Amino acid sequence: MSRRAVVESYYDYVLASERWARLRTRLLVARGRRCERCGVLEAARDLDLHHLTYDRLGFERDDDLQVVCRPCHYLADREREAAARRRAEGALYEARLHGWASKRYGEDWYWHCDPHEVGEAFDAWLERHDDR
Repeated sequence: MSRRAVVESYYDYVLASERWARLRTRLLVARGRRCERCGVLEAARDLDLHHLTYDRLGFERDDDLQVVCRPCHYLADREREAAARRRAEGALYEARLHGWASKRYGEDWYWHCDPHEVGEAFDAWLERHDDR
């Protein structure tokens, strides 16, 4: 499925579905009709449901969602995006470390090498090669 199709289906689900409207109303009432981040009441600002995760999109659990005002929703989206970037960067670092260590110490390096020392050697190698 293309990214465009996923985005369109997300907006169809979130903005147009009766299921989403019922879920939103139920959570707004259950959580006191206030932003769970800054505490502003619904009467003062429109409130949204923010996805903490998209892992169960369409089948969300209540704890997958947070009631937020629009300014907090914007910030929460930026925070989620930054966390995803950090996870991706960490995974890339780990993959590069494993590849480098496998070439230097052999495929089974993790069985006979101190991972801390290998990590330090890899970091030093990265610094020498200015390859971060």
